[in-house]
Amino acid sequence: IAKHLADSGVWHEIGELYNHARRAGCVSEELGFIAMQALNESELAQGKIVVFRKIAEDVANTIGMDKDEWVTSRYWEIKRYVGYHYARLLMNWNDPSTSRKSELIFAINEMRSCSNQGALTKNAPLIFIAQQGDHYSTDKQYASGKDSLSERDRRSVVNLILEACVEANRSNLLQKYSFTAHVARSLRKLNANKECIKIVRGLVARV
Repeated sequence: IAKHLADSGVWHEIGELYNHARRAGCVSEELGFIAMQALNESELAQGKIVVFRKIAEDVANTIGMDKDEWVTSRYWEIKRYVGYHYARLLMNWNDPSTSRKSELIFAINEMRSCSNQGALTKNAPLIFIAQQGDHYSTDKQYASGKDSLSERDRRSVVNLILEACVEANRSNLLQKYSFTAHVARSLRKLNANKECIKIVRGLVARV
C-alpha cells in the first residue's frame, strides 16, 4: 500500500499509514524507507531530522539492531530515498565542509572491506567513487568552486577510480553504461586520458 501511495505521490497518507503500522508493531524496513521518503517530500518546516532519527530507531528495533548501526549499514539506501543532506545528518556528518570527504572515506572503506572478504561491493559506493572527477579540477584557474588538486592528489583520485573499476569488474557493473560513463568523464576531467582509453578499449574488446 505504501509503495502504491509513494508512486502516486500521496505523501501525507504514507505518514498516517506508518503511524498505524508502528502502533500495531508492524514496521518493516521497506515501510521505513518509504516513510522517510514521504517525510523528505513533506512541507514540514522544522524538525525533520528528529523524525528521521525516530523512524531509523523504529526500524532498527524491529530487526534487533542499534539505530546508528542500522543507519551505517543502510546508508546508500537511505540516501536514495531522502537525498544526501538528511542522509549525512543521520550519519552525524554535520559539517558540510567535510561531509563529502567523510562520505568518500566511507565508500572506500566499504569497497575495501568487501574486497578483503571476497564479497561483491554494492553498486552505490562504486558509482560514488567513479563520480569523483566531477568534484575536482586540475586547473586552479578554472576550479570554479571545485577543489583544486595537486599532481600527487590527482594521481591518488585516478588510482581510486581504477580500483573501483576492478571491483566493478567482479560484478556486471563495469559493463553498464551508467557506470562506465561516470568513469570516463571523471578520468577525462582528471587528465587521465591514457587510463580512460585503456578502459574503453578493454570494454570494446569484450563486445
